[in-house]
Amino acid sequence: MSFSFNGLIHEFPFQIDCFNNNAEAYFLTHSHSDHLTGLLNKSFTGYVYCTKITRDILATDDRFSEVIKYFKVKEYNTPFYIDTFIDGRVTVTLINSYHCPGSTMYLMESEYTSILFTGDLRAESWWLNTLEKNKYLFPYLTGLKRLDNIYLDTTFSYRGEPYIDIMPNTDGIVALIEFLKLYPPDIEFLFIDAVSGSEEVWFNVVEYFNGLLIPDEKIRKRLEVIDEKINRSDETGRKFYVGKHENNGKRVWIKHCIDFNIVDYITNCIPKKTKDYDVLEMFDNYLLVRHDKQEWIYYNEELLPRNILLMFSRHSSYTESKQLVEMFQPRTVWPCTETQKSWLNGFSIAHAFGGDNHRYDLEMTKLYGAPLIPDRPVAVIDRWSFAQCLQEIEFLKQYNGENVKDHPFKGTMKFEDHQKWKRDFKLQGVITGRGEFKYNEIINLHQQLTNQYSTDENIQDHDYEIDSESEPEQLPSIIDSSFLEQSFDEIYSSQVSTTRIDSIVNNLNKDPRNWFMYKFNTH
Repeated sequence: MSFSFNGLIHEFPFQIDCFNNNAEAYFLTHSHSDHLTGLLNKSFTGYVYCTKITRDILATDDRFSEVIKYFKVKEYNTPFYIDTFIDGRVTVTLINSYHCPGSTMYLMESEYTSILFTGDLRAESWWLNTLEKNKYLFPYLTGLKRLDNIYLDTTFSYRGEPYIDIMPNTDGIVALIEFLKLYPPDIEFLFIDAVSGSEEVWFNVVEYFNGLLIPDEKIRKRLEVIDEKINRSDETGRKFYVGKHENNGKRVWIKHCIDFNIVDYITNCIPKKTKDYDVLEMFDNYLLVRHDKQEWIYYNEELLPRNILLMFSRHSSYTESKQLVEMFQPRTVWPCTETQKSWLNGFSIAHAFGGDNHRYDLEMTKLYGAPLIPDRPVAVIDRWSFAQCLQEIEFLKQYNGENVKDHPFKGTMKFEDHQKWKRDFKLQGVITGRGEFKYNEIINLHQQLTNQYSTDENIQDHDYEIDSESEPEQLPSIIDSSFLEQSFDEIYSSQVSTTRIDSIVNNLNKDPRNWFMYKFNTH
């Protein structure tokens, strides 16, 4: 979801990440283009506070050559003061955040008021733990002081309930490395996602393979700003491209994906041993074939996917966002990423984080009316937990009265062992242990099921500057690949048929409150 915040801070005469209105001071959390609205207006002459890396990244773009003179660089954990006309002196402290190079949170404090503006953020547990040692946040984490407001990245809200849990980025990178090991050493790869924040993936993968990272000119300048070596081996290492290059269509593509699950991953991505394919052409020195409407590379008697999905997110899940809010216990929360649709679908501050009389909820109720909010806890699901994914399938099976086979266990396997096996069935194990009996049985089952795909005819050039998770990210139209030409959100699950989905949709369209009648175990 693109950043929707209008920049206005209720407590102070400041604007953050939006530069269309008058303010006594302006602040920028990071360099992504959806946070720069108004910055290039000829009428804008305000001073902008930000980190050095953010300023230097924007300075690599000639469009910002004039406005960059108004930037004031500040260091992390170094308070500075702004004297305002009405609120008096405001102390501002930059707090390092986990989103992209140079990203920051802003802690703003006056004599009577204090707020925390997170900007875009991935609040993984390891990062949350670092906050406890920050002396400027210490009073707010221990109850000595209380924040009046947290302006929070709520990108999770667009998906609606059940909100999805997202695996740690490290787990996604490790799974990707295990997958890349399966490919011939002379195959070249292309990272589709080139927006700032993806560098963590590139550097870890290239470092592991002692490979060669080949960015385009624009990305090369950005990497020089963050002082990272670009070439990490000689010309004989694995080659990883990022950005716009010639012959990108002759490379294996690596694509970020959030809205996917482990069952569909098994069905669509895990290598297959089959002779049922149509030969398309030579891919370097290997056969490029079509199987189940996807393109695969034939190698070592297996079909390897032409397009690899990477589980990696720069935004927090609902669970992570809730943990952040619970740590600080602010008086209220203001969502920085929200829409009328998310509100009407049931997202509210009270329902998501507790409490009542929140300013956001009151204003949205006045504008659009009260949403349909169930009297129950927020529903959450981990789609990368095989056990929870099967629970979702079981829910659909019970609702529709259909018998869906969810596992191939036979013989004397105990129920307790079966439950433990489902809990331990993780993505890395699927990739590395796919030849083991316990994995092979379930993989074969799901790969044999029918796959259906729809086509997205509106393929456009990928925007490397926008960090968005709300809509399927557009891919360059440089290759004829039915798998890549579709929206990932439109890939139908091998377990959930369109007939069953249509039945549920029709029922919910009659009365959206029907959803809350269903029994759905999310734990």
